[in-house]
Amino acid sequence: VFRKELEALLTVVARNLRLELKPARWVTLRSPAGAPGSTDREIVLDLPDLERGAILEQAFDFEFANHPLGWYRVAAGRLTYDDLSTGRSEAVDLDFVIEFTADAARYSAPVNPRVGQAVQLAQASRAVEKTIMGLKTQQITRAAAVADLQKTQMLLLQEGRVTEAQEVTQALRAIQSGDTGSAEKTLIGTVLHLDQGKKTGP
Repeated sequence: VFRKELEALLTVVARNLRLELKPARWVTLRSPAGAPGSTDREIVLDLPDLERGAILEQAFDFEFANHPLGWYRVAAGRLTYDDLSTGRSEAVDLDFVIEFTADAARYSAPVNPRVGQAVQLAQASRAVEKTIMGLKTQQITRAAAVADLQKTQMLLLQEGRVTEAQEVTQALRAIQSGDTGSAEKTLIGTVLHLDQGKKTGP
């Protein structure tokens, strides 16, 4: 474990990543929830340290009414981070732009695989949150929680999120042994990992 943590420390290229996001006035951001201090009009996401070769992915769920055709900015963002290679703090301004079109062939096209994967993982995170709340409030039975988590576990394995799938396995064992408190703690960690959107590889 120590060796793994040391290797990760030596390959970190950026720290203190923070994404500030402000939706347009006509747009509502349904998810993800921001860090403490966020509001319904401006959210802040604290992201994990970025290692060399790793990728950070975040899925955003924007809601808006019908809109005129054309390109429109649905949100403005700013990413700040500490670049460890230069020792400087950096900032990147971001525009979230969507094209509204009446071309059925274009809006019926298959979802970009990377976007689809990010959405699937966001949905998995929400499913785990729902299970946690169900266990806390006793609105679902242990059997129902196990069934829900097994579905989530399969999805995580399909998406290559082995670590999170193992955490769900640990929570499943805890639930089956009657230790729902331990399961809840494990699942809270799983939600955190999924919401951070961090993965390695291309």
